[in-house]
This record gives sequence, C-alpha cells and structure tokens, in this order.
Amino acid sequence: MRRWAVLCLLLVANYFFMLVRHEGCHALVAVAAGSEIVDFHVWPPRGLNLSWITAFSATPRSLASLRLEAAAPYLVSLLLLCGSLWYLAEPRRPGFLKSNLVLTGVVFAVADLALGVAGYWVADNDLSFVFGSGTTASRLFASVWVVALAGISGLILFHPAKRRLEGRLAGSS
Repeated sequence: MRRWAVLCLLLVANYFFMLVRHEGCHALVAVAAGSEIVDFHVWPPRGLNLSWITAFSATPRSLASLRLEAAAPYLVSLLLLCGSLWYLAEPRRPGFLKSNLVLTGVVFAVADLALGVAGYWVADNDLSFVFGSGTTASRLFASVWVVALAGISGLILFHPAKRRLEGRLAGSS
C-alpha cells in the first residue's frame, strides 16, 4: 500500500513539474527576448489548455523569437529524454532515483511531446508557431519530426549502452 501512495505522490509531483517546466521554458525565452511575464498559469486547466503564460512586450518580437519561445519546451523535453535514457542505460543506479527518473525524464517528457503533437492535430497550439498554421501537411511534418527526433535520440543513446551492458554481462559469466 505504501508503494502505491508514493507512486501517486510522484505522479502528481511530476505532473506539476512538467507543467512548470513547460511554461517556464516559454517564460525564460520570452524574458530573454525582452518580454515581461504577466500571467503564469498551471492550475486548474481550462478546456484543452493545461497551462499557459501570458507575456507582454513593449516592442514587436521577431518571428524567430516567437518560434524559439514556442519550441523551447519541446527541445527541453527532448534533452531531458536523451539525458534520462543515457543515465538509465547504466545498470548500477539506485532504485528510487532510477524509478523517479523514468517518470520525470521518460514518461513525462514523452507525454509533453505527445500532448504537443496531439494538440496540434486538434487546434493551433505552440507547434503552430514553429511549423505554421495547422494544415494537414504541417501537422504531419511536425508529427514525423517529433517522433523521429525522440526515436533517433533513444536509438543513439541505447546502442552504445547496450554494448556496454552486453560486455559487462559477458565478462561476469
């Protein structure tokens, strides 16, 4: 029973961490571009929007700046996924840290990417700023791009790790 309580607590904590990380990435890029954050909303969700920020800029922002702001959380999710897979590939890691990293760095990073792509198919969202308005071609391109980057990062990181692990297993027998 205690493990289920810890798992539930970790799920809730990681959910809020994902929301704050996602919106925080938008906010950091917006502030770096000279904007001011007026609203940072992570709870409660409204409709299809789980969370959002509102940024105000006294001067017009460039399209490149807006695209970077929109893409930042997904780039961080990809980096978090890569780093987590790299860390998890090492077999001698502590259990609790490893379990939490699976949630934080793999499950919720993939969930952030998947929610972004799925949301783009339903309505305009962050990816609309990156790939253009939601035409079928742009949605398909975004879906392939995100899935390919996540898959390639996993393959690149797990291939050398698999060799290390096989070498260790062969050496111990």
